[in-house]
Formats: sequence, C-alpha cells, structure tokens
Amino acid sequence: MLVFFMTTIDGAAEKWERYGAAMKAALNKHDTILDKEIRHYGGRIIKHTGDGFFAVFEDGMPLHCAHAIQEHLRNETWKGINTLSVAIGIHQGEAEKRGEDYFGITVNRTARIMSAAWGGQTLLSKQAADQCDLPPGAVLQDLGVHVLRDLGEPQQIFQLLPSGPGTREFPPIRSLSNHPHSLPAQTTPFIGRVQEIRTITRLLVSQPCRLVSLVGSGGIGKTRLALQAGAEMIGSFPHGVFFVPLDGLTVGSIQFLVFTIADAIRFTLHGKQNPEVQLLNYLQEKNMLIIMDNFEHLVEESMLLTKVFAYAPHIKFLVTSRERLNLSGEIPIEVTGFACPDSTSDQRFMLYPSVQLFVQSAHRADPGFILQDTDRQAVIRICHHVEGIPLGIELAASWVRALTCEEIDAEIDKGMDFLTSTLRDVPKRHRSLRSVFNYSWDLLSKKEQKICQRLAVFEGGCTVHAAGAIAQATLGDLASLADKSLLHRHISGRYEMKKLLRQYAREKIESDQDEYALTKTHSIRFFAGFLQERLDSMDGKEQIAVFNEIAMDFENIRNACQWAIDINDIESLKKISPTLFAYYDHKAWFKEGKQVFTKFMRVLERFPHSSMDADEQLFYGKTVFRLGRILRRLGRYEDAGRAFTQSIVVFKRLNAFKDMNFVLLQQAIIALRTGDLEHARTISEQVLEESTREQEKNAMAQALTNLGVIAYYQGNYEQCRVMHREALTIRLELGQLRAIAAALNNLANITDSLGDKDEARRLYEQSLEINKAIDNRSGLSIIYGNLGEIHQGLGDIEKSQHYFELSLDLARQIGDPEALVNSLQSMGYLYVQKGDHDRAQQIFRETLRIAQKLNARPRIITSLDGIASMLKARGEDEQAARMCLGIIQQERVAPEVVTSVNQLLGDITS
Repeated sequence: MLVFFMTTIDGAAEKWERYGAAMKAALNKHDTILDKEIRHYGGRIIKHTGDGFFAVFEDGMPLHCAHAIQEHLRNETWKGINTLSVAIGIHQGEAEKRGEDYFGITVNRTARIMSAAWGGQTLLSKQAADQCDLPPGAVLQDLGVHVLRDLGEPQQIFQLLPSGPGTREFPPIRSLSNHPHSLPAQTTPFIGRVQEIRTITRLLVSQPCRLVSLVGSGGIGKTRLALQAGAEMIGSFPHGVFFVPLDGLTVGSIQFLVFTIADAIRFTLHGKQNPEVQLLNYLQEKNMLIIMDNFEHLVEESMLLTKVFAYAPHIKFLVTSRERLNLSGEIPIEVTGFACPDSTSDQRFMLYPSVQLFVQSAHRADPGFILQDTDRQAVIRICHHVEGIPLGIELAASWVRALTCEEIDAEIDKGMDFLTSTLRDVPKRHRSLRSVFNYSWDLLSKKEQKICQRLAVFEGGCTVHAAGAIAQATLGDLASLADKSLLHRHISGRYEMKKLLRQYAREKIESDQDEYALTKTHSIRFFAGFLQERLDSMDGKEQIAVFNEIAMDFENIRNACQWAIDINDIESLKKISPTLFAYYDHKAWFKEGKQVFTKFMRVLERFPHSSMDADEQLFYGKTVFRLGRILRRLGRYEDAGRAFTQSIVVFKRLNAFKDMNFVLLQQAIIALRTGDLEHARTISEQVLEESTREQEKNAMAQALTNLGVIAYYQGNYEQCRVMHREALTIRLELGQLRAIAAALNNLANITDSLGDKDEARRLYEQSLEINKAIDNRSGLSIIYGNLGEIHQGLGDIEKSQHYFELSLDLARQIGDPEALVNSLQSMGYLYVQKGDHDRAQQIFRETLRIAQKLNARPRIITSLDGIASMLKARGEDEQAARMCLGIIQQERVAPEVVTSVNQLLGDITS
C-alpha cells in the first residue's frame, strides 16, 4: 500500500502579501529543505502544489520524514518573515495512477487531513498510523474521531509528537467536529469547483455580502457545492454552519419555513409567542451561516430572509435554487456543468472534474473498473452528451457494471431515458434526468411551458428578436426563464437551452402537432425574411459581420429551409435561395449546397411550368443556375453545362438578359477549364460588350477577368495585366471584398510572370489578408499555393513547402477538385526540385487522374509536363523527351506550357 504525504505552508497567502520578496527567498529555502528530507527518507515527489509538496512513500519512512521536516523548519532562521511552519497530512491507501500523478479518494482524504492541521503540526489517519514506523522517541497522540471538511465518513486522527518536555500545544484541529454544524456526511468525495468555492468564500467571509444564491438546473451539483462551501467556511462562523433541506417542504406560508429553519439550527420554539418573532430574536445575536437547499418552490416566501437581514446583522445565507430569489443584496452564482476534455491526447485529461467524476462513479458501480486508454474517447463523448451535468455523468457511469463505455455512449445517444438510477437513497427527483426535468417543468406556468416548447425548435440558441417572432416570448419571459436556469444568456445577447433540456421540451412540442406545425411556420417566415434582409450586404463592407450573423443561426436556418421544402413553400424558398447560395459559395460547402439546391429543384419540378407565374419561372431559372455553379465547383462540368443550358432557356423566354449574361460567363469558365479558349473568348467578349452598354458592372468585371485569363494562357501578358487592372478597379468601386481579393490574386499572377516578384508578393499578401478577414477558404487555398510558388522561385524551399501544404490541406477540406489539382501540381514540382522523384511521380499521377476525370485539358497537359520534368530529373531522358514531344503536338497548348516543355527538351538534348 502507498503512503501519501502532503504539506502546505501555514498562512502562506498572508505572508506573501506582507513580506513579498522575503517570502520568495524563504520559499526557496523551504523547497530545498523539504526536497532533501523527502528524498532522504525514501519518498518520491509527485509535484509541487504552490506552497507545498505532494509525495508518495512506498518502502520509505514518512513519519521520520515529517518529524525531520518539522524540526528542521522550527530550528531554521527565517530572515525577514519571522517564522515559517508547515502543516503535514499523511494517509495510506490505494489510488489511481495516471502518468506520474495519482487521483482518487485516498489522495483527496490526504489533502483534507493536511488542511485540518495547524502550522508545525503533523496529522495522520489510522491507516497510516498502523502502517508506518515511528521515529525514535516520537509518539502518536490519538485526537479522536473527526468529520473532515470533505464531509466523508468520520475518521480517526492521530498527531505525531516528539517525546519529552516542551512539546508544543496546538488548538483543536480544523475539523467539522470541533464546530457547531448540521452538515450531513457525504458518501463521495467532492470534485472540482475550486473557483466557485473561492468565490463563495470571498463573498460570504471577506465581503459584507449577506446572501449568495447558487442557481442552476437540476442535477448540476448545487447542493454538493453548497455543502462543501459551508464546510470550508465553518471556522469563520462562531455559532455554526447549518444546513436546511427544503425539498420535502410543500409550498405554504412563511410559518412553515420558520419551523423548518428552527428545527435545522436546533432552536426549539416554545410558548404562544409568534414563531417568526421567536426565530428572529434567537438569531439576533448569532454569527451564523444558514444553507437553504432547494429554495425554488418557496421563492414567494423569500421575504423571511429579508426580515432576518433586518433583525440579525451577522446571519448570512447560502441558497441553492433553480431560479434566482431576486432579493436586494442577492449575489447569484450560476452553477454550470463540469468542463469536459475535447481530445484524448489532452495531457490534463484526468484533471478534468467530469472525467474524475465518471471514474469515481464507475468505481462505485464496479470496484474493478479501470479506465483504459481505449475508453477515453467514449468517456469524452459521454461527458459532452450530458453537457458535464454531474448527475448525468453519475447515472451514465453507473452502467459500467453491465456495459462498456462505448455501449453507454451509444445508449445515451438514443435518448435521455437511459440515464436512470435504482438506488433507494437517491431522491426521486434525481433518479433520472427525466425526473429532474419533470420537477422543473411542473414549477413553470402554462405560458412558460408553451414558450419553452417553442424555444426547443432552436438549435444553437436564438436572438431576442427570433424568440419573439417564433416563440412569442418577450424579453421579460426570456429573463425569467434564465433566472429559473432553463435558459442561458450569452454575452452576445443570445439565449440558449441546454441540449438535454431542449430534447425534453422538443418531445413536448412534437407531441402537440398543431403547435409544432405553427411554430415551424413561424420559423420559416422569420428566417426567410432574415436571409432576404441580408442579401444586399453579402458582398460589401458589411460582409464579415453578416456572415458571422448567419453562422450563429445556421442550424436554425438549415431547419427552416428543410421545413419550407417539406411543405413546398416556394415563396419562402425564393427569399432563402440567393443568400443561402452566397453563403454556401463563400464557405465552399459545395456538397451540402448540391444536396439543398437539388431539393429546391425537386420542389419546383412538382409544378408544371404552365402553372407558374413569371416570378416562379424566374426563380426556377435561377435555381437551376445556382445548382449549375455548385456542380461546376465540384468539377462536374458536363452536369453544370446542362444546368446552364437549361437556365438560359428560361431566361431567354423571360427576357432576363442580365441573368443570362451571368450564365454565359459561367459557360466561358467551363470552356477555359476544358481548354476551349476561343469559345471562352467569344462568350466573354459578347458579355463584356452587352454589360458595358447596360453598365452592369458585376458582369463587366467577370468578363474582363475571363479575358485576362485567356490572354495569360495565350502569352499576351501586357493585355492580361490591363484586363485584370480594369476588373480590380470595378471590384473596388463595388466594394466586393471577396471579388477584390480574387482580382488582386489575378493581378499578382501576371505581375509574377512579368518578373516583378516583390510586387507580386505584395499583391498576394494583400489578397491573403482580405481572404483571412472574410474566412474565404477557397481564396486562401489559391493564395497559399501562389505564395508557395513565389518563395520557391526565390529559393526558400522550406517556406514554399509550408505554403503548399496549407494550400493542399484547404483544397482537400473544401473538396474543390480544381483547387486540389492546382495545389498538388505545385507540390509535385517542389518534390522534383527536392529530388524526391517517387513522391513527385505519385503526385503527378494523382493530378493526371483528377484532371482526366474533370476533362480539364489544360490541367491534363500540365500534369504530363510535371511527369516529364520528373523523368528528366530522374535521368530517364528518352522517356521525358517522348512525353515532351507528345505534349507539343497537342492542340490548344498554353504558351507558358510550350515554353516550359521546350526548355525541358533543350535541357535533355544538351
């Protein structure tokens, strides 16, 4: 068995505040002494705890060590601070080891034994007393049985004393047994909540606060926190700390509350005098902390506390409740779920209170339970599923006797009814999470229940405006529900319902089909209007704020969109479509965009064109066009082409020439991608002429961009630069951030080709900053690739590879095959330069496969050029030459590729 050994400097905080630099020197001396003695007597130091040590003894002599430390410190000269003493706690038992640290009940109990000791005093448990040898001349003094501040079972405590005269006398140890109280013993150690304990203690001990309320949902751990806080403060209230459980008290009058408090603080009411007056008179001269537990159903009787404040100036209250009392002077503390780890590789994994509680609860259910590394991911999911709610974690962990952690996680995912307990000593309202929610639900008014049901349709919370429009909730209603711990208000002003509570309320509204249908209709109307109002800001200077706003509500928008699709609500879809498409395009969420706009098409195809009015036909044409644009970004050029042709038919019939020009420009882009430069030029010049005449600047800019790219492919670099400069001027005039970033990138490309690498890099970096600001991942992938080529040309291979890897990673995330081919080809040429020919060959084969699947002729040829470069670098000149000749013989080969191939051929023949 291990013996655990903990120390702390008595009054360390006061010494630091009073002595400053002198305390720093003293602490260094203290650390040296303790380090030396612990190691000398066979101990192993686990960690420093700020002002103390945590050590473990397996075969050493912990009592000899404690005796030596106390004697050494007592005889040491402490310059500038008068004296320094430590409290030592020693306990023996089993603990769970993770890495080099230990966790569990035994460790917690050691800390509590230490905290009961005074400076210069060594205390130990009976287990340690039975296990450890005494140093020569020392004796153990039995201090009796004590309830420690961990509120666990009473513990027999011993004090280590040297024999002989002059033995120092200490006050009664700092245990609960030496102070009046009615705090009930707890069967489990307290976990976490360190900051909350500090805050409660500071407010009720160091400040003139009279009432602190711990507010939170059921099962969140308010009672356990209040009890532990009371135990920590017990020495600060001479007349005691008393616990008043109110869960069994039905709603009644203040008189019932008076009798309950009197009974809890051990005051006997007598005679015919008014009980309330008797209680107030008794409390008048007392310095006492009263913990009122589960006050939520007695909020109307809270005026009794106000009377106590007036009559008894030294009485303070710590109240737990599911809602605020809303009394003057009340300081509410919101109690939330435990923090949960996000990754199994987190080095602090076992320090998270959620994980510690799961392991502790699992041990109670199955003493043989051991948390394996393979269980970690499931435990993380379990803790997140129940949102760190302690009751939820305990209920989940109780199943380890029958299920694996993976199976527990899967069962929770099916519904909250799995989270139940059959323990008889658990209050009925805490035997399942459903019972917890039933209890809270029954405390609500009918209006509040209706609002909660409607709010359950929101995912990720909602704004006050949305709550009003969809749930008919006023700001006062939301504030009241937040006070009752049913909603959480973020700093942003949004209100959110916890996941499990939302699931419970969602069941309520789904069981009322009429109410559910009406709420969904309100949601469709609200978010359709929400998106329509933001359409004009999607390209301009407000773009960043608008995208952030949409992102906050995107889950709600997804739901509203699907509900509109379900009921064929074309009018709402017309409002949703343009902004939703712009958002998908910006985020590069092409796969989801394809799914959604395919559903839009299915709705529209349910109605024959003959039955559609002009607006509905125009919407049909725009929807086909938007789906085509998404298909083009996914590299499905043939499908995109068919969609564009279909939309042109509609736009021609409706004389919608402005819309038709944008379709033509997309057709030109496909022609560019597949190598048909003349067709791309014809279309782009036609659109430029028409859009210039109509001063349709968006189309003008895109046409100029297309013509600039064509000029680049044909080697007309000066013409290319003119086109891109004109396009940039228009984009700047329109204030379109994303388009400005793209135009800067295009201008940088041609500037680089003209040999001005410094100016090109400056332009790329300007584009990079804009793309970062608006979180444009497609643009970032392109810019990173181009910056990689700039640095490759400057000979900085390391930085070049860094940028290429960033580009490639984003391209894979986005799922954009065009961007992927660009990134891969750049990386392939880099590997040729580095001499890694096998890796280069693998990459160019991949780009060739993707380019062939896309039927992207220019990319097929550049992939072949890459393979030829790799063959030449590997010394296979004959094969490289044959491939070069084959490339030159192809039709419509871009001039820069011809130049590259000719240079490669020249290198081979020389």
